[in-house]
Amino acid sequence: MALLSFLYNTGLRVGELCALDRADVQLPADGWGQVQLVGKGRRLRWVPINAQARRTLEDYLATRQDDNPALFLNRSGERFSVRGVALLVNRYLRRIGITDRSGPHLLRHTFATHALRARPNLRAVQELLGHSSVTTTQRYTHMDADDLRQQVAELPGNGLREC
Repeated sequence: MALLSFLYNTGLRVGELCALDRADVQLPADGWGQVQLVGKGRRLRWVPINAQARRTLEDYLATRQDDNPALFLNRSGERFSVRGVALLVNRYLRRIGITDRSGPHLLRHTFATHALRARPNLRAVQELLGHSSVTTTQRYTHMDADDLRQQVAELPGNGLREC
């Protein structure tokens, strides 16, 4: 489903996703797309749309035959509410065996964790998530002891012996 793919692949807050209009999305013919949104604190930011999210979004938009400006519509043809997205996400999470009450915020946490594992740049992830403070971003990461050991092992000079 496009909404789930978009939510996971962009790391947006549910409220940000629900507020998006089709006009907020730019999908140039070449490369990635981007979405413009107003996040917490009424700060304007641009978020890239990767190839996977772009494909599912384009497929979804191709099925739309309405003039509703909202990017994502529920079964009634109206803009999704935060509660509606939560119900949808929870239904899909249960289908894959995640039965705790994680909700859509789990997708945001997962996005942040995967982004940091792919390229450990806390500042870049901070920008993607729209956090004003890097300490907030640090709370979103799920770095376990093995992850931290791996980070230290990859530091330059790790093979040097003590003098």
